Amino acid sequence: MQDAEGQKQKKKKSAYHVDETLLNGELGINESFAVMDNQLLADYTAQKIARFGTDLSPVELY
Repeated sequence: MQDAEGQKQKKKKSAYHVDETLLNGELGINESFAVMDNQLLADYTAQKIARFGTDLSPVELY
């Protein structure tokens, strides 16, 4: 995209942008959990449990 002066505009990052270097296609896993600090991981887990907690079995929560 370009603005009126012909300069390129920066694209806004999507909220769901995934760092491709953290995806392991060979194993089919996302390694982003390995680089999260403890507080971020706890917040992420709490957010997902609050959103999907009623649909998850005890095994999936563990």
